[in-house]
Amino acid sequence: MPTEMEFLMARDAFRAAAETVRVPVGPMVCAIGPTVLVGGRLTGDTQTCVDDSATGMRAVAEGCERLADECDWRARVCAAAYAAQAAYDRAHDSYVDDYRHWESERNGDEPSPPHRPPPPPPWVEWR
Repeated sequence: MPTEMEFLMARDAFRAAAETVRVPVGPMVCAIGPTVLVGGRLTGDTQTCVDDSATGMRAVAEGCERLADECDWRARVCAAAYAAQAAYDRAHDSYVDDYRHWESERNGDEPSPPHRPPPPPPWVEWR
C-alpha cells in the first residue's frame, strides 16, 4: 500500500501525464486547418481521425486528472491517520506516566486511558 508521500508522488505523475497528453491536441488540430487540406475524402477522413484522436487524448487527460485527485485525497487521508495516531501515542504516553504516578501514590482519581483513533481505510500504509 502506498504511503502519503507515495500518493503525492503518484498525484504529481498523473498531473504531468495529463498535461503531456493535452499538449499535442492543439497543434494537431491546427495542423490540418483550412489551408492545409481542402475538400475531398482525404480532408474528411483526416478531420475525423484528428477529431477522434483529440477526443481520446482529452479523455485520457481527464482520466489522469481524476486519478491525481484520488491520489491527493488518499494522501490527505493518510496524513490525517498519521496525525491521529501520533496524537494518540502522545496521549497514551502521558496516560502511562499519569497512571504510574497514580499507582505509586494512590492519590486522587485513577487516570483514564485515551481513546484510540478510528481505524483508517485498509489502504493506508503506516510509515
